[in-house]
Amino acid sequence: MWIVLCLSFVVLAACDDPGLQSSQPMPTLMELPTLTPIDTPTDTPEPTATSEPSATGESNAAPTETHTPTVALSETPDEFDPTRTAIAALNSTAQAIMDASATAIAFDALATDTPTFTPTATVTTTNTPTPTRTSTPSRTPTRRATATSTATITPEAQPTNAFPSIFSFTASSTDVAGGGQITLRWEADGEEAAIEQQDANGAVNTHGGRGQRRADVTIPNVQTGRVFYRLVVRRGLQEITQTVEIRVQVQCSFSWFFDSAIAQAENIGCPTAASQLVVGAYQTNEFGVMLNVNVDGQNMIYALVRAPGKNSLFASDQYGQAASLWDGVNNMCSTYLPVPGTILPQQFSWMACTQFGLGGYWIDGIGFAMANIDFSSRTIQRATDGTLFVDAPDGAIYRLNPLLPGALTATWKRVR
Repeated sequence: MWIVLCLSFVVLAACDDPGLQSSQPMPTLMELPTLTPIDTPTDTPEPTATSEPSATGESNAAPTETHTPTVALSETPDEFDPTRTAIAALNSTAQAIMDASATAIAFDALATDTPTFTPTATVTTTNTPTPTRTSTPSRTPTRRATATSTATITPEAQPTNAFPSIFSFTASSTDVAGGGQITLRWEADGEEAAIEQQDANGAVNTHGGRGQRRADVTIPNVQTGRVFYRLVVRRGLQEITQTVEIRVQVQCSFSWFFDSAIAQAENIGCPTAASQLVVGAYQTNEFGVMLNVNVDGQNMIYALVRAPGKNSLFASDQYGQAASLWDGVNNMCSTYLPVPGTILPQQFSWMACTQFGLGGYWIDGIGFAMANIDFSSRTIQRATDGTLFVDAPDGAIYRLNPLLPGALTATWKRVR
């Protein structure tokens, strides 16, 4: 340090010498070596990629600014002041000494605190906001628009079944004495409904009407012992019906000679008159029975053949009738040979062997007699429709349905 100070005084003294200033030219200024900036690698942290979570719902959070420090290097050289550099005007004699001193100063300057151009790395913090999208799911309910209907609701016409329907049709009783009352009830779908009372001749009375669901009716004292009520439901030209049968306990002026239960079961109504006990004759045959009774003032013979008959020509139990013309003496079946266990018809021979039945004489269908004739009295009684009831010695009761005009046979039935 002291060497520098001494040299400084020498230089300054030389500068003040007029002789030196006038006689010697100014030496060339010493140029210090130029500092070449050297790039110093610096570690500049790069922004770290932040994974963006997928938003599972609507996020109302605002983006958050993240300040990332950025290091920027800049060189700030010290200002060069020529006054700080010693400019010595050295004469020619002292040039060598000055050069040697300058060299010494230059080398000594490397070891001293002489200011040098040292690049200074200046760290400048720059706030560069980097928007980072951060999704924070929240359970905040999102209000939705509520649809408000202002339209006027117009009732739609419901399709109507084109066909009427009956869901139920019942009677308060199905076994009623003649003259009694019952209530008919029904549930149906249609434009109108009506009740028709029927008997053997068809509809005779009508009850009910539009909108009704019940009808109170009086049971007629019909001789048949049955009456039918038919519900009729209509819609337009379509019609549907359902029938209820009522058994009538007929109130008769005369009683049957057999149980009323039989009369009710047979639906025969009332007799036309009281029963009659008449002279009669009864005989059993291979395929039926023969009866001889006086009915309505006539001596009538009836041949009742049990199907299929001896000749297998009878599809059902059928009978034939004829007024007896037997002379009371001759056996009209003498030419026939009875099979073992049978006998020839006796007073029934005229009917059996002279009157035609199905497929021949009646003997061909009814067969030979199985026993002698029973001449005990018979009970007979007629119904209003002409049905004849006759009893037998063994307690049986036979029903002979009316023979239609021109017919050869009619049906019969044992009712007891």
